Amino acid sequence: MVDHRILLSKLAYMNLTKSFCLWIRDFLSMRSQQVKLFQMLSLSAPCPTGVPQGSVSSSMLFNVYIDDLEDQIPANLTVVTSKYADNCTLDQAVGAGEISHVQQALDIIQNWSVSTVEQNDYQRQKNKRTNVMWICFTK
Repeated sequence: MVDHRILLSKLAYMNLTKSFCLWIRDFLSMRSQQVKLFQMLSLSAPCPTGVPQGSVSSSMLFNVYIDDLEDQIPANLTVVTSKYADNCTLDQAVGAGEISHVQQALDIIQNWSVSTVEQNDYQRQKNKRTNVMWICFTK
């Protein structure tokens, strides 16, 4: 979940203009959402975190937010991170008899996300959307 304060501080750190940072702040502020299922429409609920889905700038903002993620993973783990839109993958080629370091990298990312964002109950619920998919090929 993207914490707006952290995102705005990262944008400011990138030496973007104050007017751009204020525009992004206004873009993210006071947002709400509702769900429509068939003919039913839910009540509107505030969105104090995150970036709007479907917006042209949202993928860029998410990538700014997680830009320092791969810096947390030591090079000796030989785990490669790939980021696209709102996803991040970890890849590692491991030969027979070798030890994979993907779990260690996942633990580092988990610690990064906890230290990056204040983990209140709402954000803990949203983090349940995070999934790990292992793909293994053996010869």
